[in-house]
Amino acid sequence: MTKGFLKLLSEQIRQQTKKRKSRPLLVGEARDLTLQKPPSDKDWILLGGRLQKSYSFENPDKLQTFVSEILDYEAKTNHSGNIKIGDKMVTVEVFTKGINAVAELDYEYAKEADLIYQDVKHY
Repeated sequence: MTKGFLKLLSEQIRQQTKKRKSRPLLVGEARDLTLQKPPSDKDWILLGGRLQKSYSFENPDKLQTFVSEILDYEAKTNHSGNIKIGDKMVTVEVFTKGINAVAELDYEYAKEADLIYQDVKHY
């Protein structure tokens, strides 16, 4: 994930907000701010106020290593996401639970997850 990605995401969120012309969100509320383009394995999507991405793996060992590394990162940062595992696929969903929305910490989590995935692919 690059700064370009964050800038694009920020612009898309602003455009979505301008189109809706409704009241601002209250703490604890979330709206479905889906990105305009369809997701690919390289993109995080913003869905229902949560960042989400799926990762695919060649074998169960790499999948297990990825999940283990993510859990280590969560323990270090004291910030956790929702991890769903199924058929050589891991879906990670992250948001700040206290405000029920995406915060800077979630973008850092997403960036770290991408870095971990890149490392695990080359094991």
